[in-house]
Amino acid sequence: VDNITGANSNNISGTVTLTGNGAASDITFATNASTFNALTATATRNIAVNIGLSTDTGALSLTSDSDGNNTGSFAQTAGTISTNNGAISVTNGDANSGTGNVLLGAITDTGGAGITVTSQEGSILENAANSSLLTSAGTINLRAGFTTKGATAVGTSADAINTAGGTLTASSGTGGIFLDEADGATISTVAVTGATGDIRVQNVAAGNLTTTGAVTTQGGSITLASVSSLSVGANVTVSASTGTISLTSDSNGDNTGSFAQTAGTISTNNGAISV
Repeated sequence: VDNITGANSNNISGTVTLTGNGAASDITFATNASTFNALTATATRNIAVNIGLSTDTGALSLTSDSDGNNTGSFAQTAGTISTNNGAISVTNGDANSGTGNVLLGAITDTGGAGITVTSQEGSILENAANSSLLTSAGTINLRAGFTTKGATAVGTSADAINTAGGTLTASSGTGGIFLDEADGATISTVAVTGATGDIRVQNVAAGNLTTTGAVTTQGGSITLASVSSLSVGANVTVSASTGTISLTSDSNGDNTGSFAQTAGTISTNNGAISV
């Protein structure tokens, strides 16, 4: 797909639908940026976004490996995926399976409708080091291993997923969850399923972090850190093993932050807790 303009898609009422139904169908956005009014693109194998891709009035939905036969994946190698006033959804797999990873770059939801990224049985990772920045005043929902957790991850310790969100929610398998927030955000439910798997959510520039949903892992460790204030308003739990909990406010030591536990219980099974 190359050089579609908003004016081009004005001739189509509603959402433009691109569907690759063949056994090995790919969809690639390349060469010149494309803008649609609203877009749903579905491929049985791979989707590659190699240039800017946007919608100017509606939602944008991209699904690779739509038949769930584990032969496809999603990769954003360049450009920004963006909407002016619509939700963004990126998915690999069907409702039952899909082992391919989702590799992300810059995604911007200007209107605050939200960004949802789902890999049914794979991980959600950066396409390259520091390539990701997911921006939305609404909710950013990252779901790795949505149907089968396994060893799936959201980001890695070395290459966290970068966000600038209103609310953050995430789930993964034993690979863990690693988010670097650009400013302040609300942390909703963040959960790792499996015998191991760490959680690290930190804001790296400015603003406060506030938890309103449970942050839980079975056997890993949890680190929540804010350069300003950190407010814990729900359970923070390591339920098994010897995983630790570290909660840090004013992490840059500039005397602008504080720590408050307004609700919930902070607990480990057999590990240290540091506040």
